[in-house]
Amino acid sequence: MAKQLDVRYVLEGSVRKSASRIRITAQLIDARSGSHVWAERYDRTIDDIFAVQDEITLVLATEMQVKLTEDEQARLQYTTTSNVEAWTHWVEGLSFYRQAVTKGNAARVLECWNRALELDPNSAALNAMVGFKHYSDARFGW
Repeated sequence: MAKQLDVRYVLEGSVRKSASRIRITAQLIDARSGSHVWAERYDRTIDDIFAVQDEITLVLATEMQVKLTEDEQARLQYTTTSNVEAWTHWVEGLSFYRQAVTKGNAARVLECWNRALELDPNSAALNAMVGFKHYSDARFGW
C-alpha cells in the first residue's frame, strides 16, 4: 500500500474504549525498510482525547523530522525554525493556541513560544508570533 501511495512512512494504530477510558496504540513504520521508527501506547480518560491527539501529532512530527536524511531536511521549508527542539516547543504552544481563548491557555502558549525563542532567538517567525501573542494578550487585558 505504501508503494502505491508513494509514501515513506506509514502510521498504524488502534483505538479501544472501555467505559470512560481509551487506549490508543500507534506505530510509525518506515515503508522502505519495514522497520519500526516509533511506537507508543496512550491510556487516558475520554475527556483527554484532544490532548492525546495533540501529543501524538507532536511526537510523530518530531520523530519524522529527526529521522529525515540531510537531503530530505534540505527540501523542507521551515516556517518557524530549523531547530527541532525549538520547533517542538512551537508546536506544543500551537496546540494551546488552538484551544479555547482563556488567560491560562494564553499563558501556556507564551511559555512554550518563549522556550522556542530561547532556543532559536534569530527566528523571525518565532519573534513575530511572540510579539503577536503579547499584542493579543494586551487586547484581552491580560
